[in-house]
Amino acid sequence: MPEPVGNARCGNPVPAGTGDLGRSLLVAIDEWADRGIAPSAEGFVRAVVNAVAELVKARFLLPHDAERYVAAAKETQVLK
Repeated sequence: MPEPVGNARCGNPVPAGTGDLGRSLLVAIDEWADRGIAPSAEGFVRAVVNAVAELVKARFLLPHDAERYVAAAKETQVLK
């Protein structure tokens, strides 16, 4: 297997905002591809919980809808 190649894009911080989730996904995909470290199902649920919390705080999502997204994330078979 070839040695992983560093990617400056994965290491550079992104200003707070909508890019935070995208950056964390980019880092997770990079680790999976380079090192074989698969993302965990718990990490997926945690990412959904954090994302909907920010959306509720910014009033882009109603709390009831946020609960539905979190419940769906917990029930999904993604990464299991």
